[in-house]
Amino acid sequence: MPLIPADQMPDSTPGDFDPDTVRTGHIKDPVKIAAKIEAARVKHDQATLPNPIEEESPAPPVQVIERRVETVTVGIPLGEPPHEIPNLHINVGLTRPHAHTFARLRQALADKHAKTADGRDVTYAADALRWLLERIESC
Repeated sequence: MPLIPADQMPDSTPGDFDPDTVRTGHIKDPVKIAAKIEAARVKHDQATLPNPIEEESPAPPVQVIERRVETVTVGIPLGEPPHEIPNLHINVGLTRPHAHTFARLRQALADKHAKTADGRDVTYAADALRWLLERIESC
């Protein structure tokens, strides 16, 4: 098919649909031709609709949370160790302020890529508690 130079192309706006441009090939049945033209019209109309993704409003700016406290020094009393030290499982229900403080500790340790004594990354709450107890244990 020969190319038509741009200055000889017919003017058309994106909303114009010309049924004569639809290729029907060897179809002779008028019902099938009409269906093919209608399908082309629908496809053309969908292509000329504005993109809803482009029209969405931009995302709100990211809120930057500034952390003012980097480290905390706390005096912790330590008693004498018991004669027998069993393995211990702790199931603690934290209040909202306690949970918030503990989440800050866990997140700070994760951000700083802290590791427990056995080399595990501090990722979970249990890891943060182990890390904290290991620091006290070494005193």
